[in-house]
Amino acid sequence: MEVSDAEVQGKWLTASDFKIGKTLTISNRRFLIYECDEFTRQWYRTEMNFEQPEKIEIPVESNSKKVSIFPFYIILAKIFSLSNFDILRHEK
Repeated sequence: MEVSDAEVQGKWLTASDFKIGKTLTISNRRFLIYECDEFTRQWYRTEMNFEQPEKIEIPVESNSKKVSIFPFYIILAKIFSLSNFDILRHEK
């Protein structure tokens, strides 16, 4: 379902908002833009006449847990794989 203009609080984000080092608030959550790929850098150079700053290094605490991030389609494949239904077939 699409959000109407009346439901939008604040302003719409544009390409000029996505700059390395800037923090954006989206759905009441703050996101730090700390990196972009070379394609994106080139696009900003040619289309926006803007050079993105260098990547911001984010320190990682040694005692913090490492979180693996999986693409959404891998998670769905795992959830809906046939191996997950073996349990249902073997229960009596």
